[in-house]
Amino acid sequence: MKYCVIANLIVDTPTKNDKLAKDILDRIVDKMTWGLTSVQKGRSEKNEPQTSVEVRFDYRSGMEELYSFIKERIEKIPVLSGSVSKHECHHDTDNRPCSIEEEYSK
Repeated sequence: MKYCVIANLIVDTPTKNDKLAKDILDRIVDKMTWGLTSVQKGRSEKNEPQTSVEVRFDYRSGMEELYSFIKERIEKIPVLSGSVSKHECHHDTDNRPCSIEEEYSK
């Protein structure tokens, strides 16, 4: 089993978007991950700076740490709006779909 965090985060300036993406990457640099790790900066449909995240971890602790970090950023500035969820994933063992354990949005 793998442990996944998925997030979409909107901020008000490109500078804050750069910092948020860097802070997320700094949190996962020493963690054991599985598959594709994606932390991408872009623009929302309303042309707002946005960071999208999808990371699968080998260990639950990595998922819990990143989820808590992102949730805190959503609760406080710099994130204006967004969502984060954590999942148990079975991609490495069988074809069962992911199951969402917790989701937070603003």
